[in-house]
Amino acid sequence: WKETWWEKSDWTGYKELGGEKSGRNAERDSWRETWQEVLWQDEWRNLARIEKNAQKQAKSGNNKASWYEKWWEKYNARGWAEKGFHKYGRLNDWSWWEKWG
Repeated sequence: WKETWWEKSDWTGYKELGGEKSGRNAERDSWRETWQEVLWQDEWRNLARIEKNAQKQAKSGNNKASWYEKWWEKYNARGWAEKGFHKYGRLNDWSWWEKWG
């Protein structure tokens, strides 16, 4: 497996933190997950914004099963917020999904 982390910023006040992890075993089963947090200034509306998101996914080496998940949160300085979540999976001939937000 491997793991990576990062941090970015610039003179406008933009700040970002993030990470990624992934791996694979001898049977070729694999997985990956990422996350990110961002603080930035919306220049058109003169508002500070915060955004958070993450993704996770896994897949069997024989392609008979897979899974994916993503969630996010967004906020601004006026109190506006948006949250959401998408998730789906497959096992053999069966599949399912779930969404909100």
